[in-house]
Amino acid sequence: MSAAQGYRLYDARCVDAKLTQTASVCIIDSLCYEDGLINPANYFEGCSVARNMTSWTAVVHHMLKPSDIELTLTGPDQMTVMMTCALPAPAATDLTVDWLMNGVKIFSQTLASGEDHVEKLLLDFIEILAGNPGKLSCQVEDNSVSPPRKMISQETTLVVS
Repeated sequence: MSAAQGYRLYDARCVDAKLTQTASVCIIDSLCYEDGLINPANYFEGCSVARNMTSWTAVVHHMLKPSDIELTLTGPDQMTVMMTCALPAPAATDLTVDWLMNGVKIFSQTLASGEDHVEKLLLDFIEILAGNPGKLSCQVEDNSVSPPRKMISQETTLVVS
């Protein structure tokens, strides 16, 4: 008769084969949390492996992540004749805003961290239309989440008269 064998199960995201905590997680109250995860019991606390791997640390939510936003396309502004692609709050990171005409990218602009909108001169779009109507929209691809998430505004029809 052979001796009984024991098996140990572990989550490789949290500990290695020697049961040593990995560098990318917090272990709080014997539970494993990925870096950046918000405390389910307190929205203002999170796992920050850079600050403390064994207890919750304070989190300040002052800007939206790109994955939380919806884009709004407005214009043209009567004073400046500008089209505006806007976020509901300042961006947490630099983003690339693509302008699309009839679903095809025609311009790109950088929206800097802390900003909430980009503007483009209406004349730039009119030149592309060459006298024909077109559907204008703007979009942002958020590469900070996996898989990347693409957000697009509503379409606005531009008619050259």
